Order: sequence, then structure tokens, then C-alpha cells
Amino acid sequence: MAAKIWGAVFWELRNLLEQEDADRLLAKTWQAFGSRDSQTASFYVSFVESLFENLKGVGDGSQVEAVRAIFVRRGINPPRGRK
Repeated sequence: MAAKIWGAVFWELRNLLEQEDADRLLAKTWQAFGSRDSQTASFYVSFVESLFENLKGVGDGSQVEAVRAIFVRRGINPPRGRK
């Protein structure tokens, strides 16, 4: 079930952002995690936090709330940005 949720989120990201930007964002975020245990809740929380941090460098950064909505629709409540 979790794989379907993440897959749906990633496809929605590709539809919202340009495909190349979405793929680069996901790859950059994933590569930063190395060989951590991807089956723990803390991994997913850290991954989403990192994805949002990396999202600031995509385009003009105006898509943050739209991306947040994608996660929320799929039952993943991403953290709000830090100041």
C-alpha cells in the first residue's frame, strides 16, 4: 500500500513540475539518503523534509504549497518550512 501512495505522489510531482525538474528533485533527495533503512517512519519524515528543502531550488520556488497539497491528499502531512 505504501508503495502505491509514494508512486502516486511521485507521478503527481512529475505532472505539476516539469518532468525533468521533478526527476532531478527526487534523485537529489534520494541520493542524499544513501543506504539508510528506508522502512522506518523516521526515514520517511526525513525524506519529505529534505524533499521540501530541495524544492526551494526548483524553478522560482512557487510550487511549494501545490506540492504540499499532493502529499496531504495522499495522507502524508509534510512539515511546514522552517524559518
